[in-house]
Amino acid sequence: MIHRIKIKQVATYSNKIEQTIDSNKINFLYGNNGTGKTTITRLIEEPSNPIFSNCNIDYDENGKCNTLVYNQDFVKINFNSETQLRGIYTFGEESEEKYKQINLLNEKKETINSNITKILEEIKIKKEEIDKLRNSSSDIFWKKYRKKYYEKFPELFKGNVGKKEMFFDKCLETEFIDEVLSEEKISDEYALLFKDNQQERKTIQGFNLDQTKEYISSPIFFKEIIENKDVKLSKLIKDLDNSSWVEQGISFLEKSHGLCPFCQNQLNNDFIKDIYKLYDREYQQDKIDFNERMSNLKNRINEIRLLIDENSDLLKDSELIIKVNTYINYIEKELDTKNRNLKYICSFPDSMSILDEFDAYIVNLNRTIEEDNNKIKNIAQSRVKLIEAAWQFIRHIGNDDISIYIENKFKLEKDMHNLQISYETMKKVKNELDIEIKELENSVTSITKTVNDINDILRKFNYTNFKLIENSDHLTYSIVRFDNTDASKTLSEGESSFISFLYFYNLVFGSRTRSGLHENHILVIDDPVTSMDSNTLFIISTLIRNLINLCLEDKRNIKQIFILSHNLYFFKEVSYGYNERSKKNISKNIAYFVVQKINGCSIIKSYENKNPIKNSYDLLWEKLRNKDYNDDSNLNVMRRILEQYLNTIGMGGPNNNNLDLINKFDDKDKIVVKSLLSYINDGSHSIMDGLYMAPDENANQNAFRIFKKIFVELGQESHYNMMMHEEDETIEEEKSNKFETLSPNNKNKKKIESKINKKEVIPV
Repeated sequence: MIHRIKIKQVATYSNKIEQTIDSNKINFLYGNNGTGKTTITRLIEEPSNPIFSNCNIDYDENGKCNTLVYNQDFVKINFNSETQLRGIYTFGEESEEKYKQINLLNEKKETINSNITKILEEIKIKKEEIDKLRNSSSDIFWKKYRKKYYEKFPELFKGNVGKKEMFFDKCLETEFIDEVLSEEKISDEYALLFKDNQQERKTIQGFNLDQTKEYISSPIFFKEIIENKDVKLSKLIKDLDNSSWVEQGISFLEKSHGLCPFCQNQLNNDFIKDIYKLYDREYQQDKIDFNERMSNLKNRINEIRLLIDENSDLLKDSELIIKVNTYINYIEKELDTKNRNLKYICSFPDSMSILDEFDAYIVNLNRTIEEDNNKIKNIAQSRVKLIEAAWQFIRHIGNDDISIYIENKFKLEKDMHNLQISYETMKKVKNELDIEIKELENSVTSITKTVNDINDILRKFNYTNFKLIENSDHLTYSIVRFDNTDASKTLSEGESSFISFLYFYNLVFGSRTRSGLHENHILVIDDPVTSMDSNTLFIISTLIRNLINLCLEDKRNIKQIFILSHNLYFFKEVSYGYNERSKKNISKNIAYFVVQKINGCSIIKSYENKNPIKNSYDLLWEKLRNKDYNDDSNLNVMRRILEQYLNTIGMGGPNNNNLDLINKFDDKDKIVVKSLLSYINDGSHSIMDGLYMAPDENANQNAFRIFKKIFVELGQESHYNMMMHEEDETIEEEKSNKFETLSPNNKNKKKIESKINKKEVIPV
């Protein structure tokens, strides 16, 4: 069913303001010729036509269905002398059993279609849930990872961070691996490969580990270097702890000519001999060995210090550097202590592992420098590898979030897969039903019944100048006179319009192919009463009202109807009773529109379920519906209504004094009754209006009461209630009363209604 029609920039419709029709089940559109009604019918019939590129038709959840459009295009295409009229396939009378079987199959098909619609809606919901899950997961990755790492390493994520979906998809595409580069390593390589003016670096010239360890292990550092103990003076020197002072004095003894270098007293020869014996060759050799070893070890220590100072920007393991400095400082301190006192035994740390660790660190650092130099030599390839490593890093740290996403997505996709299987299964069953229905239709359909039905209607309404015949090909019809001569070129405009509508009407209940008799229809009927007399117009109106009732009752696959006309009388006849005062199940399915042309542009105005076209009789009643007791003109309105109504039912006119009616009222009310009925005899320009009654608010209120009572006494209370809109339920009951009392040629109309409503004329 069509939900909304949008029209813009076509024919007489403006290219600035879009006109909208919010359609209902039954839609009445009134408009004069040239206002743009036919454009609406052509849009509904062929919305894909390029001329309607700025227009649009929105359908409800049931989607599109077959559209049958009756307009002048339909007449020109189907009723011309150049082509034969294509046959309409229907079920023959002898096919009732198979027809019932087809109906049962179609009911099953409708149930399956309903289930398919539900499944498709569920699939749509699952897809929306998957999209929602993806959006929420994309948001998480965008906020947790993209912002943080893109700001740090923009070159690594360039081209995949413009949109959150792109960033998330790239993370999903990246393979998860256990071992990835750390953020620190990525940062180091990023600084190396993406900084300006990349240059190769020299490796670090390390220290001689083995030699250093050898010097540290020298026994002399752990030996007490003392004087000759066999000399008597040695005990004294030890007690005085002045060995260095004595040793220093010996260097001056040779030049002092036997005198003490310090006190200048004469020394005897035995004392001098003992002095020289204190610092014998062993002592001197140990001292030389210590000084040499100490010097070499200090040189190694200085080399280590220099290495650290010169490569401070590369040596980033500060904890290790502190340990190394502490270690060599301690050794140097021990050496200085022993140098001051050769008897001191150095106490170095038991382990030299810190030197091994430092040497290994330098080796690894040099290896890294060499690797970095190779990366700089092949910078393009190195950058590609680093970008890949960066994505692997993101994939690794976001693995928990991705796992949650994949798990939830799997559940949803599994549900959707099961729904898809159900959909395919039902679709297969539906296709099997279609084949079975088509086979049954092919076995029982023919075009003969349609030609007989149309000829019956023509005959019953005295259209005896022409008829339809089935051609020998059993596929088409011809329009002939009763002497079987071709009548297609000699039909009057009214005859052509009438038979073309009968053809359309029967097409609603049939099909131009053997299959498709149960397709759902949207009917569009545009001005079907051109050049028709009042009797034919009423026949067409009644046929259309039958289509409306079938649509409202959801019968015969008629899902929606659009009726367009410029003929006021036809519009009144076809739309009567379908308004806001009708039963709720009717009024809620009705919509009225007026199409106008203002300043050359077509305008569509909606009136919802209120019929904008009213006759003069209804307008009189509309004034009374307000019940304004201060409006004295209501008396004249009542008189005019009674005049028209009583004349119609044969109780008015100058020869009818309505005494029987007047006598039904008591004396007090008779005055008001006479006043109201006097208008019938006196005429609208009579000076006797105030003769029987002086109007005021109370009198007017009393007049309303008497006015209603007149209809009650006439047995026409239901007509009063209907016209005053006081009882919704009486509208359908009063339909026949209105035809009888307000339309001309009442007897002929009743006759026509009787013919049209016969079962053999209108399929139900």
